[in-house]
Amino acid sequence: MPPHLADRPPFSRGGAARREPSGNLADRRFTPARRPRARVHELHIGRRHVLSFVGELDIATVPTLDRAITNAIERGAGQVWVDLRQTTFMDSSGVHCLMGAKQRLSQLNRRFAVVCEAGPVRRILALTGADRAIATYRDRAAAHQAM
Repeated sequence: MPPHLADRPPFSRGGAARREPSGNLADRRFTPARRPRARVHELHIGRRHVLSFVGELDIATVPTLDRAITNAIERGAGQVWVDLRQTTFMDSSGVHCLMGAKQRLSQLNRRFAVVCEAGPVRRILALTGADRAIATYRDRAAAHQAM
């Protein structure tokens, strides 16, 4: 064995040899904190359904929002608003979900809007061009005036 490798621990098949933790904090494995579960709060005002998404909108949580949008469509909503003001993060799967909802509602001659104030989520909408394809408003009052 080369001398520079002599002081390294032996390796077993599939990775490093296991060793017992010493009780030292540096020896403990990092366990990430569980992130809060994403939620959708629904508000029905006549034929308008307002869906407020709370949490991170990503590939793991998109089904929650998509299911709420589908339920609103099936209940006959004339307008569906997705309120992202309490959304802390959104990736491309969230943008895809919103664009798909816009397309489904347009085919049914129904209206779709996103409520989103300035911040990281609004920047994602702007960078992807989704804010030009989807009616996007800074708050519900602005959306109400426009629709």
